[in-house]
Amino acid sequence: MGIIASFGFYCGYRDVSQRINKMETINVITSIFLIIIGVIIKNGKMYNLIAGYNTMPQEKKKNFDITGFASLMRNCFVLMGMIIIVGDYILSYLELMKLTNFLIIISVLGILPIFIIKGKEYDKN
Repeated sequence: MGIIASFGFYCGYRDVSQRINKMETINVITSIFLIIIGVIIKNGKMYNLIAGYNTMPQEKKKNFDITGFASLMRNCFVLMGMIIIVGDYILSYLELMKLTNFLIIISVLGILPIFIIKGKEYDKN
């Protein structure tokens, strides 16, 4: 019995395919959550969800382009969600189910440097 099969057995799954289907569900739920959060921040103007913006002094808030930063944040979150969804279906089609576990990590690590570098452009302080 392989490591994955034994892990699935200990978690109460009868076979590996049940565990894989659960991971696909987790990936889809995570991606939908990312997309919704991104849209809420930009379109719902929920800027208080952005870490550090509420605690920023008023004079610094005046020099910070929050609408541009919120657009960047929405685009990055939606892109991360889409990478997870599309990657999940592509890997399922190619029968590379074991790699779907890494989609969240790959999408975050791929988009995060772009988000950090581009995000600095909106702070004029």
